[in-house]
Amino acid sequence: MSYIKYLWFVFICMVGMSCNSQNNTGMTDYKNKILEINKDVEGINNKPLYNFHYSYSGCQIEILINDKLILKEFGYNIGAYYTPIPINHFLLKNNPQKVKVIVKPLGSDYLTEQSSFNIGISYFSDKNTRTEYDKDEDKYFLFQFDTDETITSDGFERKVNIEDLTHYEKEFEFDSNIHIENDFLANAKDLRNLDRDSLHKKVLGIYQEYGNSINDKIEEVFWKLMYGKVSHFTKSNYLLITDSINNIDLESIIKEAEAIYSQANFPPIGNDYEMIFYDEGRLVCFESTVDDLKLKGKSPLIGTAKQHDGSVYKKPIQFYFYMPKDSNELQIMY
Repeated sequence: MSYIKYLWFVFICMVGMSCNSQNNTGMTDYKNKILEINKDVEGINNKPLYNFHYSYSGCQIEILINDKLILKEFGYNIGAYYTPIPINHFLLKNNPQKVKVIVKPLGSDYLTEQSSFNIGISYFSDKNTRTEYDKDEDKYFLFQFDTDETITSDGFERKVNIEDLTHYEKEFEFDSNIHIENDFLANAKDLRNLDRDSLHKKVLGIYQEYGNSINDKIEEVFWKLMYGKVSHFTKSNYLLITDSINNIDLESIIKEAEAIYSQANFPPIGNDYEMIFYDEGRLVCFESTVDDLKLKGKSPLIGTAKQHDGSVYKKPIQFYFYMPKDSNELQIMY
């Protein structure tokens, strides 16, 4: 899957250690700065890379890693999604890494025999040693949930019998060996303690700034926000300008951001959303509360584009923000 689908899916995806949308950096070319991120990556000798895999059908599902949202779906899914999603940016330098899975019924009071899910995390022990042709050989699942197999003694938990339950929730841990310092949220404020109206205005302002930068073609603002959104993600997952190991690279990020900038339109954000906190209150975002299950729980910042058949393609663009303890301004985490 290309990066634009991360970007327009959630967690775009899909992910700024130091970028602040209010910082005054003059005429810095943030578009080129994205390409230059790889300079910090090339000098790292060992690059462990962790990936997330999932499939689900007939249920609502929410998955968090270290209390950071990686997936929230309220609608039906075709049942499979096997393209690995890089997740180093969710991991902490200190173990253990904590995962929470929440599954709820879809369209009824109980989970049914059609309700199923499967998640797993795999990794390359060192991305440097992999090639385009053998990239799957060093991959293995650290854990897996699956409703189609029986429980085994190999550390995998399978055959989760969720039929007739109103709610299924599971928490578990695993160890990683990343050496990039990701825990700068340890020095972030608990945003739940701030004035809600003031915080709401700050969050809304950055969402609107992004949409307006595309609608009004303010290129410098757009690339500044894009740099903030992808900086932490690209550094943590060791992305290069061209990259045969990851499913995405810096070049594809640039090309697809250019497509969004040139083709998308962002209508004004409505009132059907709520402010949600993650990471024990240190991350904040808006999530839609609309009835459309494909958009519910996603960002209310909706990019639209006309397709060849005349229909309108809609996808949300999500941001997650934090505030350093020595600042009163939000910064983009991813």
